[in-house]
Amino acid sequence: GEAFTPILKTFKELQDHLGFMHDADVLVPELESFLKKQLNSSLKKSLPPGVHHFDLDGASGIIEICRNTRNDRDERYIQFLAQWKQLRTDMFFESLVKITQHMAASERAELAIREAELLAAQLIAMNSATHLQSERPSPEGNNDG
Repeated sequence: GEAFTPILKTFKELQDHLGFMHDADVLVPELESFLKKQLNSSLKKSLPPGVHHFDLDGASGIIEICRNTRNDRDERYIQFLAQWKQLRTDMFFESLVKITQHMAASERAELAIREAELLAAQLIAMNSATHLQSERPSPEGNNDG
């Protein structure tokens, strides 16, 4: 219900930080690998010296993306750590344990009530069946002989 909205919001924020950092950790090495392959390919070509054998502007753009991604990742990591430390200070995770224990206890109580109601219904049914049988005349009592 509504009680879980702030908890879910917090988890989403943490997941967003972790997802962003993971994406950066995957993206930058891929871009670096691409640049290395492009540079190696350019170096292997037997071309006369010149300034147009390698896409310097493209490489510069990729390096800028890597630099910005690295800086953004570092900032996200700082934000993540600050939020994590605050959650620890606020005993957020301990409160989750208490909430889940309370929920489990409530569920067990509800289950016990349902089981008791079912048992009561069965006992009533058995009692009714026994009561009906005791009201019937017995076949032995019908022998007028």
